[in-house]
Amino acid sequence: MSLGLWGGVPDDEDESARYRSIDPSDWGLPNWQDQCSYGDTKQWGKDRWRWEFFRRRTDLREHFDEWAHPTEIHNCFDQVYGDEIAGNKFGYNPLPNPRISDHEQSLLKPKEDDGVSGYFVGYQKPTATVSNLLKWAKVTLSSQQEDRLREYLECMFVHLFQKAMLIEFNLDKPIESQLAQAKELLLVSQKERHKKPLERRKMRGKWLTYLRVLDAREAGASWGQIACICSNTNQTPQTARDTWRQATALCFNFPV
Repeated sequence: MSLGLWGGVPDDEDESARYRSIDPSDWGLPNWQDQCSYGDTKQWGKDRWRWEFFRRRTDLREHFDEWAHPTEIHNCFDQVYGDEIAGNKFGYNPLPNPRISDHEQSLLKPKEDDGVSGYFVGYQKPTATVSNLLKWAKVTLSSQQEDRLREYLECMFVHLFQKAMLIEFNLDKPIESQLAQAKELLLVSQKERHKKPLERRKMRGKWLTYLRVLDAREAGASWGQIACICSNTNQTPQTARDTWRQATALCFNFPV
């Protein structure tokens, strides 16, 4: 059963129609063998495409079912509200029901994250002096060691996710040279993390095929069967597996 065409229900509809039950095991996926069952995908915007890939993620589905009230799991219109974990991990707060494809546009707008964050860090005098702390700990340091320890304690520590990096800029020095150094550092660090610098790539022409491949695999189709819908390839089981890997990667690293 496909719920991809569901949107809002007019206010004058019978109230019971607003809460149609959905089988919790039914994730509202179209028939992968029928491209038309996906609707008019040419009208989909970037946010809708992103949601279609993200709602197929197992961890997102499990997160919704873990935090949603039992009635929300069956409810076409409910979302999980005030969920910072979902906001940080998936980019949605509230997190829409992944069993629904065509939510209202406002719900499909991901949390804005351009990768840049700024902090104005004010100085706050420590409540205890370094000397008193050392005395309490019965530790003796040289004056140079004590000065280094003082500098360390006066730093501001910011909790960062594994994907983040904090770079300090000196407001008393020219900005352009610092930005160039920061860019070089970011590129080197990103290459170490991903083995290559990431670039914005939009291959929207392949996205519908990717969705069909993901849905086919979830439906239990063999690689040979999936190969038949992988146009512009040799249509072998191996190319089907390759296409599935590319589609899966898009679920976790959707282009901004």
